Amino acid sequence: MKTVFFYRHVNRFGVWTIAPIGDFWEIAHTDETLGQYKNLVGAHEDFVRGFCFHTSNGMDPSDCELPDDLADWEQVRIAHL
Repeated sequence: MKTVFFYRHVNRFGVWTIAPIGDFWEIAHTDETLGQYKNLVGAHEDFVRGFCFHTSNGMDPSDCELPDDLADWEQVRIAHL
């Protein structure tokens, strides 16, 4: 069996997620998609560096105190296949 997770970080700027959607990893702020990536590491690295779309209200993710280490994000189980 395989367990599927998404990653979440909550801070004063809102809820940030990196989640598997089909064959991609989607990065988002609250319910706003900021990009899709083929792998988790690339999604995380671009997210924390701000190399992605900014939020509709202009927030740059690189200015929002996102953890550089994915291990510091909350891992949330979404399925047990």
